[in-house]
Amino acid sequence: MTNPTTSSTQRERFVQTLTEQMAKLAETVSLWVSSEPRTLGEMELHSMRVLKDLGASMLTGLCHLYSPSYPAPTSACACGQDATFVRRRPATVKTVLGAIRVVRP
Repeated sequence: MTNPTTSSTQRERFVQTLTEQMAKLAETVSLWVSSEPRTLGEMELHSMRVLKDLGASMLTGLCHLYSPSYPAPTSACACGQDATFVRRRPATVKTVLGAIRVVRP
């Protein structure tokens, strides 16, 4: 299912941001590994930490892409009445990649 409110510009910005983060991450990790002798276990643990951070960043960006630009003015409430949209609030969500902060556009 596609999100009709996600523009190609937003997707391009998302890809560009992740590409830049990955390039910076590769540079940082390569400097780390060459700064002193490392064991395979150390490299594995370090890789898992930085990949988890990168994954959380990617997930945050994907949530931003998925969030509709304009919410519905009302939505059904469990009580049977209509709930009126008031505002969007940022949310911190715990995921398998760690806590991410979702800021709706």
